[in-house]
Amino acid sequence: MNNPWQKIKKDNYVLSIDKDRINEFNKNESLPPKYKIQDHLIPDPFFGNKKAKVVLLMLNPGFGGKEDKDYEQNNFEKILLKNLKHSNTRKHFFSLDNAFEGTDAHNYWKPRVKELNDFNDKEFDNNFLSEHLFCINLFPYHSKEYKKIKGGLLESQKYALYLLNEKIQEKDSLIISMRSYKPWAKAYSDEFKNAETFDVLVKRKKMLIVKNPLNPTLSQKNLLQKDETDGFKILKDKLKESL
Repeated sequence: MNNPWQKIKKDNYVLSIDKDRINEFNKNESLPPKYKIQDHLIPDPFFGNKKAKVVLLMLNPGFGGKEDKDYEQNNFEKILLKNLKHSNTRKHFFSLDNAFEGTDAHNYWKPRVKELNDFNDKEFDNNFLSEHLFCINLFPYHSKEYKKIKGGLLESQKYALYLLNEKIQEKDSLIISMRSYKPWAKAYSDEFKNAETFDVLVKRKKMLIVKNPLNPTLSQKNLLQKDETDGFKILKDKLKESL
């Protein structure tokens, strides 16, 4: 499947295939401001190393209110745009890069991986993790809080599902559901009707689920699975394969 984000243009951040539905959603006068899609911000449908063995599933990029200012820090805007084309050549998971310390992205992701950083004399520092994690958002556009758009998936969301399916088909990948397990599961089953369901993937430990999706940290406690499987150990072992 071709990457629709190759067509993104500076200062025109809603893809043409999504524009009508995004505009219709935002024009709803009864829509609370917290749900409004921030169409002036660069979308985050995915980020990280597309070749990484560990894939993190999130719901949507948030809106902290200072993203425009963050873009000015160390060419952050340029890196975000290159990310949409899978063309960043190093430190793919840019939210862990200390060059962007203080940005909303860095402030969000740094505590999510703290326990990995502290493991085994910082074996998994942020330089390492930035090359060995890949994150996919189910919904690509920013808003303070997420609200589902009526009418099914946006056209651009199908590429997110395509990326996920690629990783699921790889024998050595590990998927971690960090937010919105059920919406992801339904979207995937609808798009790939003959594929294994998320529940099957969980049973055979191809997929892990965090216990607290409201605080989706990659930690010992949060990755303890319902059947008492040590998901944190599974994650560490998978990352060690790349050391």
